[in-house]
Amino acid sequence: MYITEALLLIVLSATCLYCSVTDIRDGIIKNKVLLGSGVLCCGLNFTYYCFFGQQYLWMFFLDFVVLVILSIVMYAFNLWAAGDSKLLFLIVFAIPARFYDATTGIAPAFFVIVFTFSISFIYIVLESIVLRLKNRDRIHFPMGRNILHFLRDYVYVSAYIIGVNYLLAFLFPDFVGKNASLISMVGLFIAIIVYKYPLFFKLPVIAAVALFSVSIFIIYGLRYGFYPPNFRIYLYVAIVLFFRSISEEYNYKSIPTESVSPGMILSVASVASMSTSKVQGLPRSTTEDMRSRLTAAEVDSILRWKESRYGLPEITIVRKIPFAIFMTCGVFVFLIIRMGVL
Repeated sequence: MYITEALLLIVLSATCLYCSVTDIRDGIIKNKVLLGSGVLCCGLNFTYYCFFGQQYLWMFFLDFVVLVILSIVMYAFNLWAAGDSKLLFLIVFAIPARFYDATTGIAPAFFVIVFTFSISFIYIVLESIVLRLKNRDRIHFPMGRNILHFLRDYVYVSAYIIGVNYLLAFLFPDFVGKNASLISMVGLFIAIIVYKYPLFFKLPVIAAVALFSVSIFIIYGLRYGFYPPNFRIYLYVAIVLFFRSISEEYNYKSIPTESVSPGMILSVASVASMSTSKVQGLPRSTTEDMRSRLTAAEVDSILRWKESRYGLPEITIVRKIPFAIFMTCGVFVFLIIRMGVL
């Protein structure tokens, strides 16, 4: 059993490290590498769960299904690229289920994502602070009108979390009671998604969500009692929104126009600067997320635009976060913690 586990962890480590290098260097995670590693893991998992770890098979299945669904949701909401989702599939597939902790409720491998996003968030905040110090920019804390906007966003986001949390507690009380950590992280993902899309801040949508949240709160209270919610999640949300407001202006990077390549994402300002050009095939809009990645044809048009009358020597792109390295760190943290427990 231990030899099979060691081989799975070797395949996992080698794949994560290689994908981290290609993601940082080239901005891609190669499908053929994931496919080759997946084939190796299939053979090793067959041996592991058929002959040594039959008692862990159900736990492995639950973790894999939950993490795959979550990964697809994050890709659907453009929180990361398809390659990141595929790498997460491989990670969950390669971790021996004996390393999971069944006492934490369903999908303990979910903590791989928790560690991944925690590490990436810390990195982004620290990098933003370093860039501010390097550029001699002041760190602007929310004041005056800005703090009113911050508080408004916080209240709106919290309304969504309250509604979802009480709905889950009403529909699945036993599940919520046994998976507090998972529910807390669901709340953080709701906050990230809501903050990302302006639609969720439209007054009619907010009014409907507020009415729904109050109704669910009353229905839940009448059935189970008006117990106080887990206030820690709302503290986490406040911290996330606060540091995001500090770091979001460093989400962009200026590059020479001739260095543009497929897969990059243009800023709104760069797309606007191309609006007056008659060059065919230029991007005319951007959502500044994975939906607006440049195609090879658009790159050719941008290079022709550079040589035209309205062309510019530099353009601004959205900085890509290389999630592979953060997932690798998250996996290693998870395994180190579990090895200390086993």
